[in-house]
Amino acid sequence: MEKYLKETFFFNYSHPIVKEFILQHLTGEERNAVEQTQKLYIAVRDHWRYNPYHFTTQKEDWQVHALMQRPDGHCLDKGIILISCLRAIGIPARLCLAKVKNHLGVEKLLAYLGSDVIVPHGYIEVFLNDSWIILTPAFNKELCEIMKVDVMDFDGKNGTVFQAYNSNGNQFMEYLEDYGHFDDLPLEKITQLVYDHYPVLRDKMKEVMF
Repeated sequence: MEKYLKETFFFNYSHPIVKEFILQHLTGEERNAVEQTQKLYIAVRDHWRYNPYHFTTQKEDWQVHALMQRPDGHCLDKGIILISCLRAIGIPARLCLAKVKNHLGVEKLLAYLGSDVIVPHGYIEVFLNDSWIILTPAFNKELCEIMKVDVMDFDGKNGTVFQAYNSNGNQFMEYLEDYGHFDDLPLEKITQLVYDHYPVLRDKMKEVMF
């Protein structure tokens, strides 16, 4: 379990930016780790607007303090931020990767990538009450309202995964493949997955807006 609490190059949670964010959102009135996790989950989910059109291969850009200085972030970014905040207060957390298919609002993805598949999708698992619980802080509340899907709230017991359907009954997100969980950010694996699924990105510069 110790490796899921460890500070790393990417999860550098001793940085002042991380500490300040935690202080802003935890009042000290939380009674236990579940309540702390609930507050930090909502804070990360809604503080950064979801933006999937950004990718970089530069290691420094993936450090949590660098991600937190951006105005938005994709699922991996927000997963790294939440993991770092949780580890900073002694709650074990780890990164998970998957392949998902987006069935709604994919015109921009199709135009730039020729695909409605998101690879890799990042979410986290947090260890609470002797079990691992899935949390997906990717979609901020405003985006959920626009897409007409339920906001993913964490009730303290049940995990949060992408919504399969929107309020109109249309298929929204579909999980296709599970790549497992990791105690640190597997940047080489992530980069390879991106390049394998999106060949158009292979010859791009260090930072790609897609």
